[in-house]
Amino acid sequence: MSLMSRFCLGRYRGAPLSTGSSSSSVQLVDLIHQRCVRPGPGVLSVKDQQERVRAQLTPKGTIFWKGTEYRSPSHFARVALDKTKCNGWVYTLYKPPHGNEWTSLYDIRKQFKKQKRAAPLPLPPRSPPAAAHPPPAPAAAP
Repeated sequence: MSLMSRFCLGRYRGAPLSTGSSSSSVQLVDLIHQRCVRPGPGVLSVKDQQERVRAQLTPKGTIFWKGTEYRSPSHFARVALDKTKCNGWVYTLYKPPHGNEWTSLYDIRKQFKKQKRAAPLPLPPRSPPAAAHPPPAPAAAP
């Protein structure tokens, strides 16, 4: 089975990818597009007292675990940890495919927002001023 077809298996659970409810909300797909996190198998994890649960982050910003695709870190963490309430951004950890350290999605999102606020807005491209009269045509050769 191809990697792309594995991303599409399972049922969807959780909030929509982008709710549009707040202009400041950051989704997993935003972190992927800005290269703050990379999709891959086993790059996400939640840990309870007994074991660590690892899951796949898909290129479209969903979390694939045990045949189900979750659209929110909180829903994934609630199910994986068997909790009724859980902030998945805090409990879900990310480790790059070839990295050694786990970092919470909360910290990654916080850093992303900080950089986004600090970055100046790009200026629109400048167009050359329009000439009032077209330039004279070159003289014909004798």
